[in-house]
Amino acid sequence: MQNEKFLRHPDVEEMKSIFREAEGLIKMVTIAPELPGGMELLRFLKEQEVVIAVAHSDATYEEAKAAFTAGASHVTYCFNGMRPIHHRDPGLVVAAFEEGHSTCRPSWKGFICIQSLCVLCTASKDPRVWY
Repeated sequence: MQNEKFLRHPDVEEMKSIFREAEGLIKMVTIAPELPGGMELLRFLKEQEVVIAVAHSDATYEEAKAAFTAGASHVTYCFNGMRPIHHRDPGLVVAAFEEGHSTCRPSWKGFICIQSLCVLCTASKDPRVWY
């Protein structure tokens, strides 16, 4: 999980300002949908037709499924800063594995995601969705 003193809660008004200044340059935004305002921001981002990624998130399985249903389509750095997989609390990673439309990006460097988890990742989703 992330150190809370470094978290910024999603803010739609702030993001609208950023989009105005960016003049169409923003193509992907990464959020933690479980934070206050996260789902509202996700809906705004969907309207902007950008790729919505989920990362550094403590989302439950249910929160992650809701984010994917609302328009999230990518997970950045699977496992890093995320709730671990548990048989009674599967979390974001398992929700991502189930989504046919989602892509995922683990860190293949070995210090974030050990080899056995990389094998699990590629066995759980079509390898073409990993990058």
